[in-house]
Amino acid sequence: MSEPVVGVRAPVRAPVRLLVAGDLRLGRPPLGVPPGEPGLDVAAVVSATADLALARGVDALVLTGALVEPGNEHFEATGVLDRLFRRLAGAGLPVFVADPSDAVASVIGLVGSTLIQPLGRSETWGSAPITRDGHDVLRLVGRSSFVPNVPVPPFPAGPGSDVPTVGVLHTAGDMSENEPVDLADLRALPVAAWVLGSGHVPTVLAEGDGPLVLAPGVLQPLSPDEAGVHSAFLVTVAADGTATAEAVSLATLHYGTVEVDLAEAATAADARTLCAAALREHAALVREASPAVVRAVVRVRLVGRTAAFSGVDALAAELRTDADLPHAGLTVAVARVEVAAAPLLDLGRLAAGSGAVATLARLSARLGTDGPLDPAALAPADRALLARASDAVRSARGARVFEPLAADGRLDSDLGAEAASRLRRQVSRLLDAALTPHADG
Repeated sequence: MSEPVVGVRAPVRAPVRLLVAGDLRLGRPPLGVPPGEPGLDVAAVVSATADLALARGVDALVLTGALVEPGNEHFEATGVLDRLFRRLAGAGLPVFVADPSDAVASVIGLVGSTLIQPLGRSETWGSAPITRDGHDVLRLVGRSSFVPNVPVPPFPAGPGSDVPTVGVLHTAGDMSENEPVDLADLRALPVAAWVLGSGHVPTVLAEGDGPLVLAPGVLQPLSPDEAGVHSAFLVTVAADGTATAEAVSLATLHYGTVEVDLAEAATAADARTLCAAALREHAALVREASPAVVRAVVRVRLVGRTAAFSGVDALAAELRTDADLPHAGLTVAVARVEVAAAPLLDLGRLAAGSGAVATLARLSARLGTDGPLDPAALAPADRALLARASDAVRSARGARVFEPLAADGRLDSDLGAEAASRLRRQVSRLLDAALTPHADG
């Protein structure tokens, strides 16, 4: 009697893990940071990305954003990229790049390793398998550039459809006005996940029922416009095509705003105590969310109607002078202080009178304490006053002395908002001065 034939079960395929990062913008210095401070440039974070990829044993590194700052493609920037590619290729780790720039293509060519692969540079889809033990376990399909006004170019079926597919696009999905891609169109395609470049804020755009869609954003923030936590993502794709993402913050810089309400401050000392507490709390929150951060660059906003208004300008100057404050194991650097506080006054009572104080009180009430001013909604006299304030700010910004502040991101990009803020502050100063008793002599 013959022995029964025992079936051989195919091995269960282990999940595929990718480390995904967005914009690197090598060659662009961070704003609000002393030149040459170690660990704060993008090169240090790129090195940490390689460390993470190797430590976690991922199957590939996928880079979706602008790797080199346009117009600054010098040796220092491309040299960092060259070292990254050679290090990972030497360790046998594939790198897939969705960046259409000639500088990046040149570096890939110089490295000359089949493990470093661009995805679709010539307005066509590129496809590449990720293999394990000689077998395909995942397919990457990507495009680095687009035909204008074509939201989602025809997606290739291609070989390798028996394994999960991850789509890679050098675009920011719904978040990009220049390269619009409809999220619903992306999720209707047969992929496990989409990873998108060119966005600034790390965002999971969709998950759960349907393909995962994420934009890793900027790996290391470089300006106050890129506030918040910045991350790379570990993407895990199961054999059944289910994809999940884990954010891992590698950034050593953090930009943010600390708003301090001075309403409870009766004295300048109280106001100073409130500021110190707010900065400590901010540092603790940054440390918890981003353990690698060593420097938090903050914009401090002083708000609220306060009895301590007469000391607010001195407090603002003190905060700017004491720019580096150690808290929670990192340095909090105050890059800018905006005074949106106002005197604690009964404007209704003051406005009911006559004379200069009543006029200022009524103007203060109309301007409010914060927020944008719509010129169309203002009375003609107030509109003319705001226009003169805007002209004054514009003229001041034309002076060469302001050029370093503009280059370091310390000026408000909204001219109207800055003019409104300065107008409110001047009105508050005049009111406070008019109502503050002065000793004779």
